[in-house]
Amino acid sequence: MRMFLFYGTIRQLDNNEAFMSENFTKVFHDTLDKIEKDAKDVGLNLTSICKATEISRATPDRWRKTVPKTIKLIEDMQNIIEEKRKINAEDAIVRARHAK
Repeated sequence: MRMFLFYGTIRQLDNNEAFMSENFTKVFHDTLDKIEKDAKDVGLNLTSICKATEISRATPDRWRKTVPKTIKLIEDMQNIIEEKRKINAEDAIVRARHAK
């Protein structure tokens, strides 16, 4: 069992279960929401956070509309692995039937 830290939130990973049930896009959007809420809680706004991190204020809004390519690529990589896992399982079933 591994643990995964994402913006101060520890998520338990039991094999790939957590990532398959809660994909990067959802975690990414949840994190954006949490950053905005946490900023307000301490008296900051998203504009000041963006300025401090040297990104355009429009960037988080754009990320909400269109997931950044790197996040999408990671999801695609996970999907490829999951598809191969399914194929391997199906192949194992076929081999087991033929072995009888």
